[in-house]
Amino acid sequence: MTTNYASNIRLWLVRTKFNDLTQYHAGDEGRFTRMVGSGGKSFPNSSPWGWVQSIRSLAAQIDGHDAELATIEAQLVAWGYPAEVTP
Repeated sequence: MTTNYASNIRLWLVRTKFNDLTQYHAGDEGRFTRMVGSGGKSFPNSSPWGWVQSIRSLAAQIDGHDAELATIEAQLVAWGYPAEVTP
């Protein structure tokens, strides 16, 4: 059995970013304004919409875990983010 480490790392990132969005939608309004890098500068995509785009980009590169990723996508749509457009 081979382990796809890249997919595992991407899945971890998706879960982490999804957790941030979950906390934000549960009332943690400052969730993204507190995300700063060195020198006190904000991360360029540290916003709810930036996280949604990042989650979707990463999810497209993950092997397996289809049910979990479908559940995450359904929650993103339930929160009001536009559904992902598939070509």
